[in-house]
Amino acid sequence: MDNVFPRSNTTHMVLRRCLATRAQSENTMRSPLVLGDIITISQSTVSRIVFRVSTLLASHINRYIKMPSTQESRSENKRLFKELGYGPGAIGLPCIDGAIDCCHIRLVHSRFQAIGETFRNRKGYFSLNVQAVVGPRTEFLDIVPEWPGSEHDSRIFQNSRIYMRYSQHELDGMLVGDAGYPALPFLLTPVANPATDEQIRFSMHVY
Repeated sequence: MDNVFPRSNTTHMVLRRCLATRAQSENTMRSPLVLGDIITISQSTVSRIVFRVSTLLASHINRYIKMPSTQESRSENKRLFKELGYGPGAIGLPCIDGAIDCCHIRLVHSRFQAIGETFRNRKGYFSLNVQAVVGPRTEFLDIVPEWPGSEHDSRIFQNSRIYMRYSQHELDGMLVGDAGYPALPFLLTPVANPATDEQIRFSMHVY
């Protein structure tokens, strides 16, 4: 943090980290809960601190958010996912590297001018549709944060680097996703209109 905040302010480092975390959890700089907690700090100061802390965290994204790089770590992920699949009525999830889904992150400001509607999602508010792959320990393995809210999950996936890596057999396992994704050789999804008991159990388990 020393390269973000002046050394003369080091006594306030912990406060600033806590402030940024709290503000981000509320998803708005104007939240009464945030400003109530930090009533002596202006909203403009909160915004600057959040920007600086977020920029610092983002600079380390490739160091901490990445797919397992060794065969041993990939095998361990597959083993843990298979164990997650056991229990009453469960079928197991073999060969799974990670679980994929998208999440809408609300945009606080709507100054998008002519391109604004591309950020409006199906629920009517402006957002980014952020794709993430998580591992069996709920750790992030891959993230695609730049698509507007109007884009469908499957299109984001099919234009992502993780899709290319599986398509080109750089990665040899599979992902598991919901019905918003197409069934692919490397993407396990629920059975459409399940008819048999096995298909019903499978689809419920994948969900």
